[in-house]
Amino acid sequence: MVIEYLFYLTIGVQLVFYCILFMKILFLHPKAKVSNNHDLPISVIICAHNEEENLKSYLSQILEQDYIDFEVIVVNDGSTDGTLDVLHYYEKQYPHLRIISIHESEKMTFGKKRALDLGIQNAKNPYLLLTDADCFPESSYWIAKMSKYFDEKHRMVLGVAPYCHNVSFLHDIIRYETITTLIQYVNYALWHIPYMGVGRNLGYTKELYNEVGGMSSHENIISGDDDLFVQQAVQYTQVAVCMEKETYLYSQAPDTWKKWWKQKTRHYTTGGWYSWKHQLLLGLFIASKVLVYLIIIYFILLGIMNINIVSTFVVFLSLMSIIVHLISHKYSLGIKGFQVVYLDIIFVMTMIVQGIQSKMIHRKDWK
Repeated sequence: MVIEYLFYLTIGVQLVFYCILFMKILFLHPKAKVSNNHDLPISVIICAHNEEENLKSYLSQILEQDYIDFEVIVVNDGSTDGTLDVLHYYEKQYPHLRIISIHESEKMTFGKKRALDLGIQNAKNPYLLLTDADCFPESSYWIAKMSKYFDEKHRMVLGVAPYCHNVSFLHDIIRYETITTLIQYVNYALWHIPYMGVGRNLGYTKELYNEVGGMSSHENIISGDDDLFVQQAVQYTQVAVCMEKETYLYSQAPDTWKKWWKQKTRHYTTGGWYSWKHQLLLGLFIASKVLVYLIIIYFILLGIMNINIVSTFVVFLSLMSIIVHLISHKYSLGIKGFQVVYLDIIFVMTMIVQGIQSKMIHRKDWK
């Protein structure tokens, strides 16, 4: 019957994604794109709004990177806590730390992009690395290794920013969603159709930023500094991907369902601004995945499961679990094969609800 053919079709689409489009990351050599530029002048840009405690915990790990020529610019974006006091304390110890402050009254008007733009325009160096105040590096070689991926053709570098490992059901869901996003944005970049990076670990040149026009084309959208900007930038440059573990930047995942839901709903606000090809790829991946599970539920409820349907579904789940496990294992991302099936179902459910909710919510702040 028609519904059974639709089931096989959606399974086929999913297998094309997992077994073809998502396989490149498994064959990526960590140093395949390394250039001979080891001492590029780097400016690290960090936007901070009420980040007193995070700056106390993590800023020194950025300031003490094992690299010769770099500065760290922290943009104090209208903080009302002790953020500025912490920055002045570090400024006395680290001469390569620079502080830029935005008055509290400007924060709600411009959001994070205003802070980011100020940091970039005031950067002394032509090569930029971006991260957040709540992030800390895997090693003291984050700058050194990320910078080596810059060359004449590649003026943008996508990095990896996993969440810290915590033992809880919520963190398993967040970690699975993170790896699913990573599988997509890294593989599409390797297929030369990049659509996003992670703002917690992203690099590009100041020249590229100005060529694109900064964030001006989407400055009225609260998100987009790491996906809409990437989609514009790829018209001017090729994109390198750095998956070396020593360049990972970690942060704590939201610790409550409410915080996570708020974060993800905000991220969904940019989807409608994506190019048609990226909307097609991302939409087809999610739509086919949703249909697979809905059709299986339909078959179960009507009691029409047969050996062909069951075996096809089992093969799909097995291949998906194996591929995700292999990627997670290779890049130390913390997801095991046996977790994939139930986390994938939850992932689909949350994607549907969050996608609908995002259409009804308009935010104007970034914290």
